[in-house]
Amino acid sequence: MEEALRASERELRQEKQLVDLSRDPIFIWDFNGGVIEWNPRHEELYGYSREEAVGKRKDKLLATTVPGSSFAALARQVARRRTLDRRSEAHDQGRSGN
Repeated sequence: MEEALRASERELRQEKQLVDLSRDPIFIWDFNGGVIEWNPRHEELYGYSREEAVGKRKDKLLATTVPGSSFAALARQVARRRTLDRRSEAHDQGRSGN
């Protein structure tokens, strides 16, 4: 268990380092839209330091919204697909007589 935790922590540090070293602006947000990671390229692009950005809501900080970028929008999209899949299944079963 401890070894798995250490391995997970090591992997997380490596992923954070990749985000920090990226030439692309990258930020990561949580389920509530709060910024949890903000790389140096984002600092250059938006002018907010990591310390200023982390903990802020992405939509308020950036004054932009990306369609489908919220977890709520993703959940609605998944639910819609499931409904369509069920309807398609029912339609297929009705046609084949099964």
